[in-house]
Amino acid sequence: MQIPPGSSQRILELDGWRGISILFVVVSHVVNYRYLAPGAHESVLAAQLGTLGVSLFFVISGFIIARLALVERERAGAFSAKRFYVRRFFRIVPPFFLYLACLHVFSAAGWIAQSPWDTLVAGTFTCNIGQVSCGWFAGHSWSLAFEEQFYLVFPLIVAVGAAQGTRFVAMVFPVLVLVAAVHLFVHDLGLAGQALVGYTFSFIFIAAGTFYAANEVVLRRVCEARFAPALTALAAAVVFGPLFLTTFETTPLLAEVWTAYLLLAVPFCAGWLVTSASYRDGLFARLLRSVPLQFLGAISYSLYIWQQAFLAPTKLYLTDGPLLYPVLALVVASASYYWIEGPARRLARRMMTVA
Repeated sequence: MQIPPGSSQRILELDGWRGISILFVVVSHVVNYRYLAPGAHESVLAAQLGTLGVSLFFVISGFIIARLALVERERAGAFSAKRFYVRRFFRIVPPFFLYLACLHVFSAAGWIAQSPWDTLVAGTFTCNIGQVSCGWFAGHSWSLAFEEQFYLVFPLIVAVGAAQGTRFVAMVFPVLVLVAAVHLFVHDLGLAGQALVGYTFSFIFIAAGTFYAANEVVLRRVCEARFAPALTALAAAVVFGPLFLTTFETTPLLAEVWTAYLLLAVPFCAGWLVTSASYRDGLFARLLRSVPLQFLGAISYSLYIWQQAFLAPTKLYLTDGPLLYPVLALVVASASYYWIEGPARRLARRMMTVA
């Protein structure tokens, strides 16, 4: 399968989706943690919004990573795992490790309730495993852990599937769905089996992004079809519909149907919703390319990292300080983007040029 012309160009619509995703996460934390009234129940809607925001981040990440790898293999004749790891290291580690270092300082200064050990554990990218505790202020790194663990195996997937082209990469998504769907039919999996099945859920959203990247030629053709707007409307209904189901009566059968819906329909439709916007111009695509969403999308990684420090439950702040002012998260994230992310990316490019 050939990679479409122009595939190496940056896709602005994906930056817009990043902006939307980080807005979902921030709104969720503002409502359910930072300004939740004492004794009040958390908002189910806000919680679902935060989960959706992270899930969309996973889709975007999977799409971009797979797309860049396939373009590199198509144009250079081979995929370089070394270049891949250099790019990922300098993209993820410098901003995040600076944040963790700042958490140590904040904790030592008596500003926050965060165990230094929990912060150190977060630096191992294992906060998504079992009973591993990373504390509130580093606990959101569970999502980074899923991405980093996916990055560890992705070059192997590309290498093993070299003879099969993009088809092998595309198969990651249905295989993960099959593994996770096992619990719908086999209920006595044991603790290890249940852990394995549960562990695949977030990977499914990442794999959905890789699926659409591996089928980019087909994706573009479908986006040009007359029925593409109807598909987008249906995908939006599938992805955003659960936000409005805050409470409903359930039975064992309905629980299985609901799980299958979240497992099969939502990742696939989220993948279409995010990626198809890049190949169909219109009002929504122009909105995604708007300056506010582009700015939020650009700083979304740093903002995702730092919002956790400014949007914690009030009881976790041990004294008055700048962390009590949520608007500063935007300021610090912007500084992180321009002074940490930018230089780190440029350093990575220089290292790859030398290599």
